[in-house]
Amino acid sequence: MKVPQSGNAQGNGNGGQPDSVLGGELVQMYLTVTQDLQAKQARIEERSKVWKPKHPKLIALQDEANQLRSKIE
Repeated sequence: MKVPQSGNAQGNGNGGQPDSVLGGELVQMYLTVTQDLQAKQARIEERSKVWKPKHPKLIALQDEANQLRSKIE
């Protein structure tokens, strides 16, 4: 009896890449987007002390942060 190996590239529906490679790429993407979001939130907090809530640049920063949150979800 042959035992299937985990991460086998055959028949896993991901174009021939092992599951561990795709998982690693997803983790890296998640970390990158999370770091970007944290930096954006820090910038928003800093700029909100100077700019009023309806300042166009502050609104743009908040929109960018919302887009990053959507990517994480």
